[in-house]
Amino acid sequence: MTFFSTALLAQESYADVPAIFGLDPGMIFVLAMATVGCVTAIVIVSICTVAGRLKNRDELRFKQDLIDRGMSAEEIDQVVRATPPGDWLERWAEGRKK
Repeated sequence: MTFFSTALLAQESYADVPAIFGLDPGMIFVLAMATVGCVTAIVIVSICTVAGRLKNRDELRFKQDLIDRGMSAEEIDQVVRATPPGDWLERWAEGRKK
């Protein structure tokens, strides 16, 4: 079975499907796939944003704890710089600085 015969079979199978909102079934499929892609992108961006904020919050709590212990700004800077990078992006950025 060739590609063209498969495409023809797909068109024939759409013949008995009623149009929704005046769109043919092929356009409904395209619209559904575009919707799935957009929703997926929104979910991924939301998860990354929340993860970034949680990480930032933890770093701020850590620095505040160091301040509460009476460390100076220079000492805090040394401690923060001595902490190894956490994720692949930070490790990559550290490697690019050298």
